[in-house]
Amino acid sequence: VIGMPENTFASEVTQEDANYISPNTESQQISQFFGANKQPKRSGDNYVGLATVVGGDTDFIDAAIISKVKVLNLDSSKSISVRPSAVFSNGDLDLRITATIDLSRINRDLGELNGRVTPYGGGGVAIDSDGDADLMLTAGMDVRLTPRITGTAAANVLFLGDTEFDATLGVGYNF
Repeated sequence: VIGMPENTFASEVTQEDANYISPNTESQQISQFFGANKQPKRSGDNYVGLATVVGGDTDFIDAAIISKVKVLNLDSSKSISVRPSAVFSNGDLDLRITATIDLSRINRDLGELNGRVTPYGGGGVAIDSDGDADLMLTAGMDVRLTPRITGTAAANVLFLGDTEFDATLGVGYNF
C-alpha cells in the first residue's frame, strides 16, 4: 500500500490509515462541492436573446436584451438561474438582474411540451437610468422551441418609485 511502512501488511491497514493514504478523498469532496458531479447541461439552460417589453409607465412597448444563466442545480427538477436584462425605453436604459428558481420537470401531462417547458419565479433588482435601484419580482415560463432556440414570457412587478407592471416576450439563442 502506497504511503505505508514497508513492514506493514495490507490487512493491518485501519480505516483511518486508508483515509490518510487515499489520494482522492479530499479532492473528491472539493470537486463535489464545486459541481464536478453536476448533471449534464441541457439545451436551454443558458441563453441570450431579444425581447419586447409591454406595459410600464413611460412607453407602452420597449425593446430588451435578455439572458439566462443556470448557476446551480438544486435537484433533478429544480435549479437556480440568474436572468440579467437591459431594457431600452424612450432613450433610457434600465438594468434588471433577477435570481429565479426554475422548475424543469412538471408533474403534468403536457403532450408535446413535456420536458421543454420550464416555469420560474424569483426576484431581484431593477436599476433605472438615474441610478435608482429598487426591488422587482418576476414569474414566467421558458419553452424550448428547438435545440438552439428558447421562447420566454414573463410578468414583472417593479417598485421603481411607483409600482410598475410589465410583460416580457422574447426569444433566446441557447448555448
